Amino acid sequence: MIKVAIIGAGFMGRMHAEVYRNLSKANLIAIADSDLEKAQLLADKHKANAYSSLEELTNQEDIDAVDICLPTFLHKECVIKAARLGKDILCEKPIALTLEDAEEMLQVAKKARVKLMIAQVIRFWQEYVILKKS
Repeated sequence: MIKVAIIGAGFMGRMHAEVYRNLSKANLIAIADSDLEKAQLLADKHKANAYSSLEELTNQEDIDAVDICLPTFLHKECVIKAARLGKDILCEKPIALTLEDAEEMLQVAKKARVKLMIAQVIRFWQEYVILKKS
């Protein structure tokens, strides 16, 4: 079972938390948000622990992966921190604001030997599947 923490308790964090509820091979154990009250509300709903930062969370929890559901301008900092902590990463799209930031994020993840995956799900939407077949 993969132990997952969500970083960001906004709209996307809530959507991802709902998905984890239905995955048999993942266990959502923690949620972090700079607004601890928001993190606590989401954590309570999903029987997880709430934290105010990635650093606080990783000091308290043994997690395998981090799911970054933050605004794009915060992706780089969070991805690099998670990679340096040795955590696999799922990051919301877009990966970064600039190509240079994206390349740096990829290099840090590669050097840390962790997976960095982008949550690009529209390729699975029926409309895109049909277009690809055309």
